[in-house]
Amino acid sequence: MIAMTCDRFEDRLSALMESDVTPAERQLLESHADGCERCGPLLAEMRGIVRDAGMLPELQPSRDLWNGIAARIEELLSV
Repeated sequence: MIAMTCDRFEDRLSALMESDVTPAERQLLESHADGCERCGPLLAEMRGIVRDAGMLPELQPSRDLWNGIAARIEELLSV
């Protein structure tokens, strides 16, 4: 098994946040973060950002822009 370092942790952090790791790798990453003064706060901060982002309201655009975009694309394609 590969030893977990801070650099490896940072490389795999996005995969951890996206749940794109095996259970064994998740345990290794979380175990490293639990005992690391550098990676522990980083993981906590990332989890806080994800939690806070999940509480944001879904925004709806004030108007539909697609018709204007489609017309411009058609103009470019017809040239």
